[in-house]
Amino acid sequence: RRPPSLLRSLRNFAAEVLEVVATWASKQAFVQIAISGCPFAAGAMRAGHLAAKAPAGFLMVEALSNVFQRACEFLLICMSLVVASCCGLEGVAGLGPVALSAYLAAESLLHPYSVATTTILHCCLLDQDSKQEGEVPLEAKELQKTMAEWGDDASFVQHYR
Repeated sequence: RRPPSLLRSLRNFAAEVLEVVATWASKQAFVQIAISGCPFAAGAMRAGHLAAKAPAGFLMVEALSNVFQRACEFLLICMSLVVASCCGLEGVAGLGPVALSAYLAAESLLHPYSVATTTILHCCLLDQDSKQEGEVPLEAKELQKTMAEWGDDASFVQHYR
């Protein structure tokens, strides 16, 4: 027996909200991992605490990251259309599949750049927040400790294994 359509709609809505929250938390957890080197769950918790503490900063970072990603996607689509036009394709029938393929490729390939952009913007915000005299951010303290353990030959690749 199927649930009534209102219950199905509520269930679908709840599933979509959960998916959006999980996607956001996953991306933010990877950002926190990149900044501080913490485990995934701790990164997600840290991102949640930071988002609750400074929601305007998080919204600004996400907006700037999305604008950058969309601009890059638009540039890649335009470049693929120019190349396709130079190869003799014209009209919607010729250029439509090229534009769709370029969009799908750009959407897939630019996601890591979006995470990197978000990480850089978060680092800028953390740097601005920690500009108090004599105050060293926790992430910098952890990095300083790691670099001191490695010594003078602190090659990231060498010690990453």
